[in-house]
Amino acid sequence: MTDIIQLMAKNETMIGQLYRLYANRFPEEKTFFLGIASEEDNHHAWIENISKQATELQSALKLDTFTPSAVKAYQNYLMQEMQPERIHQLNLHQALSISLYIEKSLLEKHFLEIFKNGDPKLEYVTNSLVTATLEHAQRVQAKLNEITQKD
Repeated sequence: MTDIIQLMAKNETMIGQLYRLYANRFPEEKTFFLGIASEEDNHHAWIENISKQATELQSALKLDTFTPSAVKAYQNYLMQEMQPERIHQLNLHQALSISLYIEKSLLEKHFLEIFKNGDPKLEYVTNSLVTATLEHAQRVQAKLNEITQKD
């Protein structure tokens, strides 16, 4: 796997770790956060699968879309959000807002576009990843709306 693909796979792992921290911080929403954390683990596996398929099919990915430093900057943001003192200070609304930002930023910054290359097999997995990320954003938004209405 190339550096950029490894970094993208690591992103998914880090996002899952953050959601697990939120699950521990907010036991009333543990099931919600653990569910999406588990799905982030699946996303990590999908990215690894895309990389393997691209190699097997000798199909080029758009690896020049992002530099490793851009992905590392995103990971630095995630690391800041995972700091114990930061987690401890958050309320549920803030945690969900950060989660929504993370999911939307993956879509809006087109991080997942590096996996699109026109190959039908790769496009299917990539589109599944984009759809799952969009679905995460929608679920987080719905949960955020739910708790906002309670306040």
